[in-house]
Amino acid sequence: MDIDLAGADLHNLDFNHCHLLTGEFGEATFSKSAGFDGTRFAGRANFAGTRFAGFAGFAGAAFAGLAVFSRAMFARPARFDGVTFARDVRFMGAVFAGYASFGGAGFAESVDFGGAAFARQSSFRGAAFGRYARFVEVAFTGTVDFSKTRFTGLAMFLEAEFADSARFCEVEFAQEAGFAGAAFAGHAMFQEAEFGEDASFVGAKFAGPASFGRAKFAQTLRFLGANFAMPDRVGLEVGLHLVFLHLLPPGWRAARRRRGSRRPADDGPGRVLERDPAFSNSSAVSLDSSSG
Repeated sequence: MDIDLAGADLHNLDFNHCHLLTGEFGEATFSKSAGFDGTRFAGRANFAGTRFAGFAGFAGAAFAGLAVFSRAMFARPARFDGVTFARDVRFMGAVFAGYASFGGAGFAESVDFGGAAFARQSSFRGAAFGRYARFVEVAFTGTVDFSKTRFTGLAMFLEAEFADSARFCEVEFAQEAGFAGAAFAGHAMFQEAEFGEDASFVGAKFAGPASFGRAKFAQTLRFLGANFAMPDRVGLEVGLHLVFLHLLPPGWRAARRRRGSRRPADDGPGRVLERDPAFSNSSAVSLDSSSG
């Protein structure tokens, strides 16, 4: 069936495990809890500008068409665990005032959280992102957990703000990962993360510890202009080779180490860590602090 409750004031609405063709809830207000656990949306689902004053439950829901949650306001906990989005989904400018959980969620196409705000703890642990995941200028006020998440397509966290700890442990980035201009106020954890293509932390700010223990970088890792406020608490471990990255002064650059050479080859200016396919241990990386 088709549901059109745009702009309505709704109380204790329960659509759990219902099958809907389309759902129009734009600018509606759920003054109590909103139940959509296990709900199936065969077509477009619109929650743009919707206000959820109570608990919002979407666990196990399935969206076959476009899903829009742009500018939605979640005043209480929002649970999207195990939800599946077969098409594009939009959370631009959404506000999560309570705990937000997307554990094990599946995003088959593109998902856009641009400008969204997470005021409390949030979790995307074990989620799977498809073609494009956009978290540009997202504000994470509480802790956030992306552990064991897989990004099949592009993953963009440009200018994102992490006010507390950010956990990206055992995350798989199959394509480019962008954290340029991101700000990490707490512990930034990337232990055992895998970067299949280029990873950029250009201009990123690390106010707390940064951990990259046993991370794997298949292509290029860039820290040009990055700032580490706690240089003694920053570590990058690639394979069996451990490199402690201090606050790099002008003139520092990363370079590849050639087979049989104790000196790294000059790769030009900039803080770039690049895999050398000619080296027997392709994960080994060295730093060159010489000027010029």
